[in-house]
Amino acid sequence: MGNIKDLINNYLLMKKNDADLFDVLHFVQSQIGCIPEDIQKFIAERMGLDLSEVHEVIEISSSFLEKNKYQLLLYVPVLDVQ
Repeated sequence: MGNIKDLINNYLLMKKNDADLFDVLHFVQSQIGCIPEDIQKFIAERMGLDLSEVHEVIEISSSFLEKNKYQLLLYVPVLDVQ
């Protein structure tokens, strides 16, 4: 998740003082599909917010997911060659 943290830092630097939490959450979700708890903590620390504030916005808004709701299952056939 280090790469997403770099992206968040760059996004916040680009936005300077104009970044709001909702925009940052949308950005993160567009990059990785959800906003896991460790990233919520990072955003809270980076923006000087309490984790509860970040979590509350995610919980209230139907736009955000804490986990991907889709799971990819991959079946690989195994050939028995004798």
